[in-house]
Amino acid sequence: MRTGMFVSDLAELPGWLEMGSSLFLLSSDQTFLQEGARDLRSAFDASASKGIATISRELKS
Repeated sequence: MRTGMFVSDLAELPGWLEMGSSLFLLSSDQTFLQEGARDLRSAFDASASKGIATISRELKS
């Protein structure tokens, strides 16, 4: 019987190949949403830290 698997990382393939899986779907909508949220948070944190540094410099003046 042929089986397929959803995998989030290509490093998972060898194990699934050994177990006989023959179809692989890489990643998922959930993964894309998680990555987007993570990128958005990183961008926000970077912007916020620049803003805090600017405010801090202005307060010292």
